[in-house]
Amino acid sequence: MSKSGAREAAIDYLKPLFEAGARDSETAGILAGVYKDQFKLSTDTHFASKSLEIYQQNYIKDKSYYTGINAATMNQITGSGQKAKEIAGEVIEQIGTPADSDYWAIATLAEAHLLKKQTDEAVKFYQLAAKVGKGQFGQLNSTYGQLLLLKNYILVPNSVMKLFSPPGIAAFTGHMIDHNRQVPRFPVAISSQIGEQIKQKLVDENILIGYTSLACGSDILFAEALLKLGGELNVFLPFAKNDFLKTSVEFAGEEWVQRFEEVLEKCNLTYITEERFFNDDVLYEFLGKVIIGSSILRSDLMHSKPVLLSVLSEADTAKKVGGTKSVIDLWPFESNRININPDLLLSEPPVEIKGGIIDSKSSVEQSTKRKIRYILFADIVGFSKLEEEQTPQFMHILLKKISDELADYPRPGILNTWGDAIFAIYRNAKFTVEFAMRLKQIFDVTDWVKNGLPADLKIRIALHAGPVFVGKDPLTNKTNAYGSHINRAARMEPVAIPGLIYASNQFSAALVAESPWEYEINHVGIIKLAKDYGTQEVYMIDRKKTSY
Repeated sequence: MSKSGAREAAIDYLKPLFEAGARDSETAGILAGVYKDQFKLSTDTHFASKSLEIYQQNYIKDKSYYTGINAATMNQITGSGQKAKEIAGEVIEQIGTPADSDYWAIATLAEAHLLKKQTDEAVKFYQLAAKVGKGQFGQLNSTYGQLLLLKNYILVPNSVMKLFSPPGIAAFTGHMIDHNRQVPRFPVAISSQIGEQIKQKLVDENILIGYTSLACGSDILFAEALLKLGGELNVFLPFAKNDFLKTSVEFAGEEWVQRFEEVLEKCNLTYITEERFFNDDVLYEFLGKVIIGSSILRSDLMHSKPVLLSVLSEADTAKKVGGTKSVIDLWPFESNRININPDLLLSEPPVEIKGGIIDSKSSVEQSTKRKIRYILFADIVGFSKLEEEQTPQFMHILLKKISDELADYPRPGILNTWGDAIFAIYRNAKFTVEFAMRLKQIFDVTDWVKNGLPADLKIRIALHAGPVFVGKDPLTNKTNAYGSHINRAARMEPVAIPGLIYASNQFSAALVAESPWEYEINHVGIIKLAKDYGTQEVYMIDRKKTSY
Protein backbone atom coordinates (compact mmCIF):
# COMPACT_ATOMS: atom_id res chain seq x y z
CA MET A 1 0.00 0.00 0.00
CA SER A 2 2.77 2.43 0.88
CA LYS A 3 4.64 1.94 -2.39
CA SER A 4 1.39 2.58 -4.24
CA GLY A 5 1.04 5.94 -2.50
CA ALA A 6 -1.55 4.84 0.08
CA ARG A 7 0.74 5.68 2.99
CA GLU A 8 -1.97 6.65 5.48
CA ALA A 9 -3.85 3.41 4.75
CA ALA A 10 -0.62 1.45 5.20
CA ILE A 11 0.00 3.09 8.60
CA ASP A 12 -3.60 2.41 9.67
CA TYR A 13 -3.14 -1.24 8.76
CA LEU A 14 0.35 -1.84 10.16
CA LYS A 15 0.37 0.28 13.30
CA PRO A 16 -2.20 -1.84 15.24
CA LEU A 17 -0.31 -5.01 14.27
CA PHE A 18 2.96 -3.50 15.44
CA GLU A 19 1.50 -2.25 18.71
CA ALA A 20 -0.11 -5.67 19.31
CA GLY A 21 3.32 -7.32 19.23
CA ALA A 22 4.10 -8.02 15.58
CA ARG A 23 7.59 -6.55 15.86
CA ASP A 24 9.59 -8.77 13.54
CA SER A 25 12.10 -7.03 11.30
CA GLU A 26 9.86 -7.29 8.23
CA THR A 27 6.77 -5.69 9.82
CA ALA A 28 8.84 -3.10 11.68
CA GLY A 29 10.88 -2.34 8.59
CA ILE A 30 7.82 -1.81 6.43
CA LEU A 31 6.11 0.45 9.00
CA ALA A 32 9.28 2.48 9.54
CA GLY A 33 9.70 2.70 5.79
CA VAL A 34 6.21 4.12 5.43
CA TYR A 35 7.06 6.85 7.94
CA LYS A 36 10.29 7.49 6.04
CA ASP A 37 8.32 7.88 2.80
CA GLN A 38 5.97 10.28 4.56
CA PHE A 39 8.98 12.31 5.67
CA LYS A 40 10.41 12.42 2.14
CA LEU A 41 7.07 13.62 0.83
CA SER A 42 6.35 16.24 3.50
CA THR A 43 9.80 16.97 5.12
CA ASP A 44 7.91 16.85 8.45
CA THR A 45 10.51 15.77 11.05
CA HIS A 46 7.78 14.05 13.10
CA PHE A 47 7.71 11.29 10.48
CA ALA A 48 11.51 11.06 10.46
CA SER A 49 11.52 10.62 14.26
CA LYS A 50 8.84 7.91 14.12
CA SER A 51 10.77 6.09 11.40
CA LEU A 52 14.00 6.26 13.43
CA GLU A 53 12.28 5.04 16.60
CA ILE A 54 10.89 1.89 14.93
CA TYR A 55 14.03 1.08 12.94
CA GLN A 56 16.23 1.51 16.01
CA GLN A 57 14.01 -0.50 18.37
CA ASN A 58 13.96 -3.41 15.96
CA TYR A 59 17.69 -3.26 15.33
CA ILE A 60 18.40 -3.42 19.07
CA LYS A 61 16.02 -6.39 19.36
CA ASP A 62 16.77 -8.43 16.20
CA LYS A 63 20.16 -7.13 14.99
CA SER A 64 18.90 -7.16 11.39
CA TYR A 65 21.31 -5.26 9.18
CA TYR A 66 18.30 -4.10 7.12
CA THR A 67 16.76 -2.18 10.01
CA GLY A 68 20.26 -1.36 11.27
CA ILE A 69 21.40 0.54 8.20
CA ASN A 70 18.10 2.39 8.07
CA ALA A 71 18.42 3.28 11.77
CA ALA A 72 21.89 4.65 11.02
CA THR A 73 20.61 6.69 8.07
CA MET A 74 17.64 8.09 9.99
CA ASN A 75 19.98 9.09 12.85
CA GLN A 76 22.05 11.04 10.32
CA ILE A 77 18.91 12.71 8.96
CA THR A 78 17.61 13.68 12.41
CA GLY A 79 20.94 15.19 13.45
CA SER A 80 22.58 12.34 15.42
CA GLY A 81 25.66 11.91 13.26
CA GLN A 82 27.72 10.18 15.95
CA LYS A 83 25.02 7.59 16.56
CA ALA A 84 24.75 7.05 12.81
CA LYS A 85 28.47 6.26 12.65
CA GLU A 86 28.23 3.92 15.63
CA ILE A 87 25.41 1.82 14.15
CA ALA A 88 26.99 1.90 10.69
CA GLY A 89 30.18 0.44 12.19
CA GLU A 90 28.18 -2.36 13.83
CA VAL A 91 26.48 -3.13 10.51
CA ILE A 92 29.86 -3.36 8.74
CA GLU A 93 31.12 -5.86 11.32
CA GLN A 94 27.87 -7.82 11.18
CA ILE A 95 27.91 -8.27 7.39
CA GLY A 96 31.62 -9.02 7.17
CA THR A 97 32.49 -10.31 3.71
CA PRO A 98 29.28 -10.50 1.64
CA ALA A 99 28.58 -13.12 -1.02
CA ASP A 100 29.65 -11.97 -4.47
CA SER A 101 26.02 -12.02 -5.70
CA ASP A 102 24.34 -10.48 -2.63
CA TYR A 103 23.35 -7.06 -3.97
CA TRP A 104 21.63 -5.81 -0.82
CA ALA A 105 24.45 -6.76 1.53
CA ILE A 106 27.00 -5.05 -0.75
CA ALA A 107 24.85 -1.92 -1.12
CA THR A 108 24.32 -1.84 2.65
CA LEU A 109 28.08 -1.96 3.25
CA ALA A 110 28.52 0.91 0.80
CA GLU A 111 25.93 3.03 2.63
CA ALA A 112 27.44 2.18 6.02
CA HIS A 113 30.92 3.30 4.91
CA LEU A 114 29.39 6.46 3.44
CA LEU A 115 27.79 7.27 6.81
CA LYS A 116 31.14 6.71 8.52
CA LYS A 117 32.65 9.11 5.97
CA GLN A 118 34.97 6.36 4.72
CA THR A 119 34.57 7.56 1.16
CA ASP A 120 37.07 5.28 -0.59
CA GLU A 121 35.51 2.15 0.93
CA ALA A 122 32.03 3.44 0.15
CA VAL A 123 32.92 4.04 -3.51
CA LYS A 124 34.48 0.58 -3.78
CA PHE A 125 31.33 -1.16 -2.52
CA TYR A 126 29.01 1.04 -4.55
CA GLN A 127 30.99 0.14 -7.68
CA LEU A 128 30.66 -3.54 -6.79
CA ALA A 129 26.90 -3.18 -6.14
CA ALA A 130 26.42 -1.48 -9.51
CA LYS A 131 28.27 -4.34 -11.19
CA VAL A 132 26.30 -7.06 -9.37
CA GLY A 133 22.98 -5.29 -10.00
CA LYS A 134 23.58 -4.56 -13.68
CA GLY A 135 20.28 -4.78 -15.54
CA GLN A 136 18.27 -5.11 -12.30
CA PHE A 137 16.71 -1.70 -12.63
CA GLY A 138 14.43 -2.07 -9.60
CA GLN A 139 17.35 -2.69 -7.25
CA LEU A 140 19.50 0.03 -8.78
CA ASN A 141 16.67 2.54 -8.65
CA SER A 142 16.02 1.78 -4.96
CA THR A 143 19.65 2.60 -4.18
CA TYR A 144 19.45 5.73 -6.33
CA GLY A 145 16.41 6.92 -4.37
CA GLN A 146 18.27 6.39 -1.09
CA LEU A 147 21.26 8.33 -2.41
CA LEU A 148 18.99 11.20 -3.47
CA LEU A 149 17.79 11.37 0.14
CA LEU A 150 21.25 11.03 1.71
CA LYS A 151 22.88 13.72 -0.42
CA ASN A 152 20.77 16.29 1.46
CA TYR A 153 22.61 15.40 4.70
CA ILE A 154 26.09 14.09 3.81
CA LEU A 155 28.51 14.34 0.94
CA VAL A 156 27.74 11.79 -1.78
CA PRO A 157 30.40 11.67 -4.52
CA ASN A 158 29.13 12.50 -8.00
CA SER A 159 30.82 9.35 -9.26
CA VAL A 160 28.52 7.30 -7.01
CA MET A 161 25.41 9.13 -8.17
CA LYS A 162 26.38 8.42 -11.79
CA LEU A 163 26.73 4.71 -11.05
CA PHE A 164 23.06 4.48 -10.13
CA SER A 165 21.53 7.26 -12.19
CA PRO A 166 18.64 5.84 -14.20
CA PRO A 167 19.08 4.78 -17.82
CA GLY A 168 17.22 6.41 -20.66
CA ILE A 169 13.66 5.20 -21.21
CA ALA A 170 12.15 5.22 -24.70
CA ALA A 171 8.78 4.80 -26.32
CA PHE A 172 9.27 3.64 -29.90
CA THR A 173 7.23 3.80 -33.09
CA GLY A 174 8.22 3.38 -36.71
CA HIS A 175 7.32 2.20 -40.20
CA MET A 176 6.88 -1.41 -41.19
CA ILE A 177 8.67 -2.95 -44.17
CA ASP A 178 7.05 -1.71 -47.39
CA HIS A 179 4.05 -3.77 -48.47
CA ASN A 180 2.15 -3.10 -51.72
CA ARG A 181 3.47 0.46 -51.81
CA GLN A 182 3.82 2.25 -55.14
CA VAL A 183 6.28 4.74 -53.67
CA PRO A 184 9.13 3.20 -51.58
CA ARG A 185 9.34 4.35 -47.97
CA PHE A 186 11.03 1.53 -46.04
CA PRO A 187 12.22 -1.18 -48.46
CA VAL A 188 13.76 -4.24 -46.82
CA ALA A 189 17.10 -3.33 -48.46
CA ILE A 190 17.67 -0.48 -45.97
CA SER A 191 16.61 -2.41 -42.85
CA SER A 192 20.13 -3.23 -41.68
CA GLN A 193 21.15 0.43 -41.98
CA ILE A 194 18.06 1.51 -40.03
CA GLY A 195 18.92 -1.09 -37.40
CA GLU A 196 22.43 0.33 -37.00
CA GLN A 197 21.09 3.87 -36.67
CA ILE A 198 18.60 2.76 -34.02
CA LYS A 199 21.35 1.03 -32.06
CA GLN A 200 23.55 4.15 -32.23
CA LYS A 201 20.71 6.34 -30.93
CA LEU A 202 20.19 3.93 -28.03
CA VAL A 203 23.88 4.15 -27.16
CA ASP A 204 24.00 7.94 -27.54
CA GLU A 205 21.01 8.43 -25.22
CA ASN A 206 21.95 5.57 -22.84
CA ILE A 207 18.51 4.03 -23.46
CA LEU A 208 18.22 0.66 -21.74
CA ILE A 209 14.47 0.45 -21.12
CA GLY A 210 12.10 0.43 -24.08
CA TYR A 211 8.39 0.25 -24.87
CA THR A 212 7.24 -0.79 -28.35
CA SER A 213 5.06 -3.07 -30.41
CA LEU A 214 6.59 -5.76 -32.65
CA ALA A 215 5.66 -5.20 -36.29
CA CYS A 216 8.14 -6.15 -39.01
CA GLY A 217 10.70 -3.49 -39.78
CA SER A 218 11.31 -0.70 -37.29
CA ASP A 219 9.73 -2.27 -34.21
CA ILE A 220 11.66 -5.51 -34.46
CA LEU A 221 14.89 -3.65 -35.27
CA PHE A 222 14.44 -1.50 -32.14
CA ALA A 223 13.70 -4.58 -30.03
CA GLU A 224 16.74 -6.48 -31.30
CA ALA A 225 19.07 -3.52 -30.78
CA LEU A 226 17.86 -2.95 -27.20
CA LEU A 227 18.23 -6.63 -26.30
CA LYS A 228 21.76 -6.72 -27.72
CA LEU A 229 22.66 -3.83 -25.41
CA GLY A 230 21.36 -5.79 -22.41
CA GLY A 231 18.31 -3.59 -22.01
CA GLU A 232 14.82 -4.28 -20.72
CA LEU A 233 12.27 -4.68 -23.50
CA ASN A 234 8.53 -4.19 -22.93
CA VAL A 235 6.38 -5.25 -25.88
CA PHE A 236 2.68 -4.52 -26.42
CA LEU A 237 0.53 -6.39 -28.92
CA PRO A 238 -2.76 -4.70 -29.84
CA PHE A 239 -4.74 -7.92 -30.24
CA ALA A 240 -4.37 -11.72 -30.58
CA LYS A 241 -0.91 -12.86 -31.66
CA ASN A 242 -1.96 -14.84 -34.76
CA ASP A 243 -3.93 -11.91 -36.12
CA PHE A 244 -1.02 -9.57 -35.43
CA LEU A 245 1.34 -11.85 -37.33
CA LYS A 246 -1.02 -11.81 -40.31
CA THR A 247 -1.53 -8.04 -40.34
CA SER A 248 1.91 -6.79 -39.34
CA VAL A 249 4.65 -9.39 -39.82
CA GLU A 250 4.04 -12.28 -42.23
CA PHE A 251 3.87 -10.24 -45.43
CA ALA A 252 7.56 -9.33 -44.97
CA GLY A 253 8.64 -12.98 -45.16
CA GLU A 254 9.50 -15.93 -42.93
CA GLU A 255 12.72 -14.29 -41.70
CA TRP A 256 10.74 -11.54 -39.98
CA VAL A 257 8.33 -14.06 -38.45
CA GLN A 258 11.30 -15.92 -36.97
CA ARG A 259 12.81 -12.68 -35.64
CA PHE A 260 9.42 -11.79 -34.13
CA GLU A 261 9.27 -15.14 -32.30
CA GLU A 262 12.84 -14.83 -31.03
CA VAL A 263 12.20 -11.37 -29.59
CA LEU A 264 8.94 -12.51 -28.02
CA GLU A 265 10.84 -15.07 -25.93
CA LYS A 266 13.06 -12.37 -24.41
CA CYS A 267 10.65 -9.51 -23.65
CA ASN A 268 7.97 -8.54 -21.15
CA LEU A 269 4.76 -9.02 -23.16
CA THR A 270 1.44 -7.24 -22.58
CA TYR A 271 -1.70 -7.55 -24.71
CA ILE A 272 -3.90 -4.51 -25.18
CA THR A 273 -6.60 -7.12 -25.74
CA GLU A 274 -6.29 -10.86 -26.32
CA GLU A 275 -9.30 -10.78 -28.60
CA ARG A 276 -9.03 -10.93 -32.40
CA PHE A 277 -8.48 -7.92 -34.65
CA PHE A 278 -11.77 -7.78 -36.59
CA ASN A 279 -10.31 -4.88 -38.61
CA ASP A 280 -10.71 -2.44 -35.72
CA ASP A 281 -7.96 0.10 -36.45
CA VAL A 282 -8.75 1.93 -33.19
CA LEU A 283 -6.77 -0.84 -31.49
CA TYR A 284 -3.60 0.48 -33.15
CA GLU A 285 -4.40 4.01 -32.02
CA PHE A 286 -4.95 2.87 -28.43
CA LEU A 287 -1.75 0.79 -28.67
CA GLY A 288 0.25 3.95 -29.38
CA LYS A 289 -1.30 5.77 -26.43
CA VAL A 290 -0.50 2.88 -24.06
CA ILE A 291 3.11 2.62 -25.27
CA ILE A 292 3.65 6.36 -24.79
CA GLY A 293 1.93 6.45 -21.40
CA SER A 294 3.80 3.39 -20.13
CA SER A 295 7.15 4.99 -20.90
CA ILE A 296 6.13 8.15 -19.02
CA LEU A 297 4.92 6.17 -16.00
CA ARG A 298 8.20 4.26 -15.84
CA SER A 299 10.32 7.38 -16.19
CA ASP A 300 8.42 9.01 -13.32
CA LEU A 301 9.04 5.94 -11.15
CA MET A 302 12.75 5.94 -11.95
CA HIS A 303 13.49 9.68 -11.66
CA SER A 304 14.23 9.77 -15.38
CA LYS A 305 12.83 11.40 -18.48
CA PRO A 306 11.15 9.59 -21.39
CA VAL A 307 12.26 9.87 -25.00
CA LEU A 308 10.22 9.15 -28.11
CA LEU A 309 12.38 7.42 -30.71
CA SER A 310 10.83 6.99 -34.14
CA VAL A 311 11.53 5.91 -37.69
CA LEU A 312 9.40 8.26 -39.79
CA SER A 313 9.59 9.28 -43.44
CA GLU A 314 9.53 13.06 -43.47
CA ALA A 315 8.36 13.01 -47.09
CA ASP A 316 5.23 10.99 -46.30
CA THR A 317 2.93 13.30 -44.35
CA ALA A 318 -0.23 11.22 -44.78
CA LYS A 319 -1.55 10.04 -41.45
CA LYS A 320 -3.18 6.64 -41.00
CA VAL A 321 -5.23 5.87 -37.90
CA GLY A 322 -2.81 4.21 -35.50
CA GLY A 323 0.13 4.70 -37.88
CA THR A 324 3.56 6.11 -37.05
CA LYS A 325 2.67 9.76 -37.68
CA SER A 326 -0.51 9.32 -35.65
CA VAL A 327 1.41 7.92 -32.68
CA ILE A 328 4.03 10.67 -32.83
CA ASP A 329 1.26 13.27 -32.69
CA LEU A 330 0.18 11.75 -29.35
CA TRP A 331 3.59 12.49 -27.78
CA PRO A 332 2.88 15.13 -25.12
CA PHE A 333 6.33 16.78 -25.04
CA GLU A 334 7.71 19.04 -27.75
CA SER A 335 11.24 18.08 -26.77
CA ASN A 336 12.67 14.62 -25.99
CA ARG A 337 11.93 13.33 -29.48
CA ILE A 338 14.43 11.71 -31.82
CA ASN A 339 13.61 10.66 -35.40
CA ILE A 340 15.45 8.51 -37.92
CA ASN A 341 14.42 9.48 -41.46
CA PRO A 342 14.53 6.52 -43.88
CA ASP A 343 14.23 8.91 -46.84
CA LEU A 344 17.95 9.65 -46.49
CA LEU A 345 18.82 6.01 -47.24
CA LEU A 346 16.74 5.60 -50.41
CA SER A 347 18.60 5.27 -53.70
CA GLU A 348 16.24 7.79 -55.31
CA PRO A 349 14.87 10.96 -53.71
CA PRO A 350 11.54 10.23 -52.02
CA VAL A 351 8.30 11.47 -53.55
CA GLU A 352 6.41 13.74 -51.16
CA ILE A 353 3.04 12.26 -50.24
CA LYS A 354 0.48 14.61 -48.77
CA GLY A 355 -2.83 13.74 -47.27
CA GLY A 356 -5.06 13.82 -44.24
CA ILE A 357 -6.12 10.95 -42.04
CA ILE A 358 -6.45 7.62 -43.81
CA ASP A 359 -8.83 5.12 -42.21
CA SER A 360 -8.68 1.64 -43.69
CA LYS A 361 -12.00 0.22 -44.88
CA SER A 362 -13.45 -2.79 -43.18
CA SER A 363 -15.83 -5.52 -44.26
CA VAL A 364 -17.25 -5.47 -40.75
CA GLU A 365 -20.34 -3.31 -40.31
CA GLN A 366 -19.57 -0.05 -38.52
CA SER A 367 -22.32 -0.73 -35.96
CA THR A 368 -20.52 -3.89 -34.80
CA LYS A 369 -17.02 -2.42 -34.63
CA ARG A 370 -15.44 -1.98 -31.21
CA LYS A 371 -14.66 1.38 -29.68
CA ILE A 372 -12.05 2.32 -27.09
CA ARG A 373 -13.84 3.26 -23.90
CA TYR A 374 -12.84 4.17 -20.34
CA ILE A 375 -14.70 2.12 -17.75
CA LEU A 376 -15.52 2.76 -14.09
CA PHE A 377 -16.92 0.23 -11.65
CA ALA A 378 -17.63 1.33 -8.08
CA ASP A 379 -19.13 -0.51 -5.13
CA ILE A 380 -20.21 0.80 -1.73
CA VAL A 381 -18.55 -1.15 1.07
CA GLY A 382 -20.93 -1.98 3.90
CA PHE A 383 -24.12 -1.96 1.85
CA SER A 384 -24.85 -5.62 2.55
CA LYS A 385 -24.82 -4.89 6.31
CA LEU A 386 -27.52 -2.22 6.10
CA GLU A 387 -30.65 -2.85 8.10
CA GLU A 388 -33.84 -3.17 6.05
CA GLU A 389 -35.08 0.19 7.30
CA GLN A 390 -31.83 1.85 6.15
CA THR A 391 -32.29 0.83 2.52
CA PRO A 392 -34.58 3.77 1.68
CA GLN A 393 -31.97 6.15 3.14
CA PHE A 394 -29.38 4.59 0.90
CA MET A 395 -31.50 4.96 -2.20
CA HIS A 396 -32.90 8.41 -1.51
CA ILE A 397 -30.05 10.02 0.41
CA LEU A 398 -26.77 8.51 -0.71
CA LEU A 399 -27.58 8.07 -4.40
CA LYS A 400 -29.32 11.46 -4.51
CA LYS A 401 -26.28 13.08 -2.88
CA ILE A 402 -24.05 11.53 -5.52
CA SER A 403 -26.41 12.74 -8.23
CA ASP A 404 -26.50 16.28 -6.81
CA GLU A 405 -22.72 16.49 -6.39
CA LEU A 406 -22.18 15.37 -9.99
CA ALA A 407 -24.94 17.52 -11.47
CA ASP A 408 -22.47 20.08 -12.91
CA TYR A 409 -20.10 17.43 -14.29
CA PRO A 410 -20.38 15.99 -17.82
CA ARG A 411 -22.44 12.82 -17.61
CA PRO A 412 -20.93 9.56 -18.78
CA GLY A 413 -22.07 8.19 -22.12
CA ILE A 414 -23.33 5.17 -20.18
CA LEU A 415 -24.33 5.26 -16.51
CA ASN A 416 -26.05 2.47 -14.60
CA THR A 417 -26.56 1.37 -11.01
CA TRP A 418 -27.27 -2.09 -9.63
CA GLY A 419 -28.07 -1.96 -5.93
CA ASP A 420 -24.87 -0.51 -4.48
CA ALA A 421 -22.83 -0.71 -7.69
CA ILE A 422 -22.12 2.17 -10.08
CA PHE A 423 -21.06 1.57 -13.70
CA ALA A 424 -19.94 4.43 -15.94
CA ILE A 425 -18.25 4.78 -19.32
CA TYR A 426 -16.57 7.80 -20.89
CA ARG A 427 -14.73 8.41 -24.15
CA ASN A 428 -11.49 9.62 -22.52
CA ALA A 429 -9.43 8.85 -19.44
CA LYS A 430 -9.46 12.30 -17.82
CA PHE A 431 -13.25 12.62 -17.64
CA THR A 432 -13.40 9.13 -16.14
CA VAL A 433 -10.80 9.76 -13.45
CA GLU A 434 -12.36 13.09 -12.51
CA PHE A 435 -15.73 11.35 -12.15
CA ALA A 436 -13.99 8.81 -9.87
CA MET A 437 -12.34 11.60 -7.85
CA ARG A 438 -15.71 13.22 -7.22
CA LEU A 439 -17.19 9.93 -6.07
CA LYS A 440 -14.27 9.41 -3.70
CA GLN A 441 -14.53 12.98 -2.36
CA ILE A 442 -18.20 12.50 -1.50
CA PHE A 443 -17.35 9.53 0.71
CA ASP A 444 -14.33 11.27 2.24
CA VAL A 445 -16.23 14.29 3.54
CA THR A 446 -19.83 13.22 4.16
CA ASP A 447 -21.15 12.58 7.68
CA TRP A 448 -23.31 9.53 6.93
CA VAL A 449 -24.52 9.14 10.53
CA LYS A 450 -26.48 12.38 10.26
CA ASN A 451 -28.28 10.79 7.33
CA GLY A 452 -29.19 7.60 9.16
CA LEU A 453 -26.45 5.49 7.57
CA PRO A 454 -23.39 3.70 9.02
CA ALA A 455 -20.39 5.93 9.75
CA ASP A 456 -17.91 3.64 7.99
CA LEU A 457 -19.42 3.68 4.50
CA LYS A 458 -16.63 3.64 1.93
CA ILE A 459 -16.42 3.19 -1.79
CA ARG A 460 -14.23 0.92 -3.90
CA ILE A 461 -13.40 2.26 -7.36
CA ALA A 462 -11.74 0.48 -10.29
CA LEU A 463 -10.89 1.98 -13.69
CA HIS A 464 -9.98 0.16 -16.88
CA ALA A 465 -9.76 0.92 -20.60
CA GLY A 466 -10.05 -1.18 -23.71
CA PRO A 467 -12.07 -2.07 -26.80
CA VAL A 468 -15.78 -2.69 -26.18
CA PHE A 469 -18.92 -3.11 -28.24
CA VAL A 470 -21.33 -0.19 -27.77
CA GLY A 471 -24.97 -0.35 -28.83
CA LYS A 472 -28.60 -0.11 -27.80
CA ASP A 473 -29.96 -2.84 -25.57
CA PRO A 474 -33.01 -4.10 -27.50
CA LEU A 475 -34.83 -4.87 -24.24
CA THR A 476 -34.30 -1.58 -22.36
CA ASN A 477 -33.73 0.58 -25.46
CA LYS A 478 -30.78 2.17 -23.62
CA THR A 479 -27.18 2.40 -24.81
CA ASN A 480 -24.94 -0.19 -23.18
CA ALA A 481 -21.45 -1.62 -23.57
CA TYR A 482 -20.36 -5.25 -23.79
CA GLY A 483 -17.18 -7.26 -24.01
CA SER A 484 -14.37 -8.87 -22.06
CA HIS A 485 -12.96 -5.53 -20.88
CA ILE A 486 -16.24 -4.66 -19.15
CA ASN A 487 -15.88 -7.97 -17.31
CA ARG A 488 -12.25 -7.24 -16.45
CA ALA A 489 -13.15 -3.88 -14.90
CA ALA A 490 -15.90 -5.55 -12.90
CA ARG A 491 -13.41 -8.14 -11.57
CA MET A 492 -10.94 -5.41 -10.58
CA GLU A 493 -13.40 -3.57 -8.35
CA PRO A 494 -13.80 -6.23 -5.60
CA VAL A 495 -10.03 -6.35 -4.99
CA ALA A 496 -9.57 -2.55 -4.83
CA ILE A 497 -8.84 -1.11 -1.38
CA PRO A 498 -11.86 0.85 -0.07
CA GLY A 499 -11.33 4.59 -0.27
CA LEU A 500 -8.74 4.35 -3.06
CA ILE A 501 -8.92 4.52 -6.85
CA TYR A 502 -7.37 1.52 -8.61
CA ALA A 503 -6.66 1.60 -12.34
CA SER A 504 -5.31 -0.92 -14.81
CA ASN A 505 -1.98 -0.28 -16.50
CA GLN A 506 -3.86 0.33 -19.78
CA PHE A 507 -6.03 3.04 -18.21
CA SER A 508 -3.11 4.60 -16.32
CA ALA A 509 -0.92 4.75 -19.42
CA ALA A 510 -3.72 6.34 -21.46
CA LEU A 511 -4.35 8.88 -18.68
CA VAL A 512 -0.73 9.96 -18.42
CA ALA A 513 -0.48 10.19 -22.22
CA GLU A 514 -3.50 12.53 -22.18
CA SER A 515 -2.49 14.49 -19.06
CA PRO A 516 1.18 13.96 -18.15
CA TRP A 517 2.21 14.81 -14.59
CA GLU A 518 -1.31 16.01 -13.70
CA TYR A 519 -2.07 13.13 -11.30
CA GLU A 520 -0.16 11.08 -8.79
CA ILE A 521 -0.07 7.61 -10.34
CA ASN A 522 1.66 5.00 -8.18
CA HIS A 523 2.39 1.40 -9.04
CA VAL A 524 0.53 -1.11 -6.86
CA GLY A 525 1.71 -4.31 -8.55
CA ILE A 526 0.17 -7.31 -10.24
CA ILE A 527 -2.94 -8.40 -8.37
CA LYS A 528 -5.18 -11.45 -8.62
CA LEU A 529 -8.65 -10.55 -9.85
CA ALA A 530 -11.97 -11.73 -8.42
CA LYS A 531 -13.65 -14.95 -9.58
CA ASP A 532 -10.44 -16.44 -11.00
CA TYR A 533 -10.34 -13.85 -13.80
CA GLY A 534 -6.55 -13.92 -13.96
CA THR A 535 -4.20 -11.12 -12.95
CA GLN A 536 -3.90 -7.44 -13.70
CA GLU A 537 -1.13 -4.86 -13.34
CA VAL A 538 -2.63 -2.06 -11.28
CA TYR A 539 -1.84 1.55 -10.32
CA MET A 540 -3.38 3.84 -7.70
CA ILE A 541 -4.47 7.31 -8.85
CA ASP A 542 -4.81 10.39 -6.67
CA ARG A 543 -4.50 14.14 -6.85
CA LYS A 544 -0.96 15.37 -7.39
CA LYS A 545 0.95 15.96 -4.19
CA THR A 546 4.14 17.93 -3.62
CA SER A 547 7.13 15.58 -3.54
CA TYR A 548 10.59 16.00 -2.10
